[in-house]
Amino acid sequence: MTVEYVVITKILEGEIRGNLANVFVRLRTDDVPVIGGIGPMVLAWHEVFILGEVLICQGGREICGQGRKPSKWYVEHETFNNVEDAIECSKRVTNERTD
Repeated sequence: MTVEYVVITKILEGEIRGNLANVFVRLRTDDVPVIGGIGPMVLAWHEVFILGEVLICQGGREICGQGRKPSKWYVEHETFNNVEDAIECSKRVTNERTD
């Protein structure tokens, strides 16, 4: 399979958790006893993708990092064969100047 460069071009609205994944965050406190070695934790929401983010993918899945797959989330994306075109798209999407 060939490497492809994927740019997140739009975060879709309407689905309240369409681009959010739940993450457990461990609290550090000396006042709360640790149970089973884990300690107190809270559930938080974390964005999966950021607008204009460039991913290096193979078969539609990120090949490094967390192995995210844009097609499984409520985002739109464009795929490119070279990184230069992907960077230009990212700049366009995030309204950066290309002087």
